[in-house]
Amino acid sequence: SNASGKSTFLKTVACNALLAQSIHTVCADEYNSSFFRIYSSMALRDSIKEGDSYFIVEIKYMKRIFDAAKTSTIPILCTIDEVLRGTNTAERIGASTELLKALSKERVLCFAATHDRELTVYLQEIYDNYHFEETIVDKTISFPYILTKGPSKGRNAIKLLEAFGFDEEITKSQCFSGRISMRVTIYTDGAARGNPDGPGGYGTILQYVDPTGKLHEREFSAGYKKTTNNRMELMAVIIGLEALNRPCEVDLYSDSKYVIDAFNQHWIDSWLKNNWKNSQKKAVKNIDLWKRLLRAKEQHTVTFHWVKGHDGHPENERCDTLATTAADGGNLLDDCVESL
Repeated sequence: SNASGKSTFLKTVACNALLAQSIHTVCADEYNSSFFRIYSSMALRDSIKEGDSYFIVEIKYMKRIFDAAKTSTIPILCTIDEVLRGTNTAERIGASTELLKALSKERVLCFAATHDRELTVYLQEIYDNYHFEETIVDKTISFPYILTKGPSKGRNAIKLLEAFGFDEEITKSQCFSGRISMRVTIYTDGAARGNPDGPGGYGTILQYVDPTGKLHEREFSAGYKKTTNNRMELMAVIIGLEALNRPCEVDLYSDSKYVIDAFNQHWIDSWLKNNWKNSQKKAVKNIDLWKRLLRAKEQHTVTFHWVKGHDGHPENERCDTLATTAADGGNLLDDCVESL
């Protein structure tokens, strides 16, 4: 969120570390830390005198931190506000990812603020994600300044424009629809042993190619004690969509006609129109999961693709292995099956 306290928080961390190490005083109830050399890349300015653009100044400050990390015998504490904000989006995200990865390998404790949600995905295994939120009532925005775990799920730039009185022809523009999105591919499969009354599992692969051409991939799987193949097919799709933390354009591949045809043949539209009754006027099975799937796909644009199962499709075969391995494994979960 904009104006929510990110930069102030970074400054607070750095200033309190400096105060603690110099005059043994902090603006906090307690401070417990090792001794650091403190560096920052914040509140930067371009310089006509030096002939440096904003981006060049950023590079110099980042290089200063990297040089210190390589030569100092004392650990480094650094605060970085909006990594490489002075360049284009594609190169900023790619370069910022690699810079922050590199810093994590040095003796560096790095606090970095960003508006680039992609970084929260690419670096989630290396950095801990926290965010600040705003409270919006009518057109009034307030900030509680409470640090919250996880990446931010919302945006407030347009709300701030509205709060400051910009015309609706600006704030309601299609350019602000919020649908500028990442393109993601999801592969899914479900399995059940002794269907419909045995153990089962799901497997999901999520893939994204970043602006630098690098493939990012995550796998998900889990097993259940007593379930059905269709419920595991649904769970595989749900888990993949729920893993996305921003609006995405999704190509989803499954070998389940049950899942694919529900959308491509518009069964789901008929079920909703008929209060979750099928063409035989009977209650649709697995309503709980269908409703959960609809919630999970709500903010995304999803295109469903059917692939033939066990036909050599690499990702489908991998998903099948994930699902069957989970079904045959230990620590199986309970599944509340509506009717077997």
